[in-house]
Amino acid sequence: MDKGLAPESKIIDTMNKSLDVFNNNDIDIFMRIAVFHYLFGYIHPFYDGNGRTSRFISSYLLSRQLNPLI
Repeated sequence: MDKGLAPESKIIDTMNKSLDVFNNNDIDIFMRIAVFHYLFGYIHPFYDGNGRTSRFISSYLLSRQLNPLI
């Protein structure tokens, strides 16, 4: 199992930086989704379910950009 970042303050700081990247409209939306997906896996903020959560978030964001059936 991956351990992710520690302590909690580092998780929070890195998640905030990841969200800053995601919300940067100067970067293509698909690149932002891909980078956020990677960073979420790297940060590993939860004890369990990080992969499922990351895939859900990425799928949701892609469906909003492309087609809801995706």
